[in-house]
Amino acid sequence: MALAGGESKTQAIAGALKLGVIDVFVTDKFTAARLTA
Repeated sequence: MALAGGESKTQAIAGALKLGVIDVFVTDKFTAARLTA
């Protein structure tokens, strides 16, 4: 499980998601929008 948010964390979050090391992810709506853009 990972809990992360914020503009400064977007690249790190995206990398971890792409590697598949996170099975449950919780974030704020602004970070989610950046990750899905």
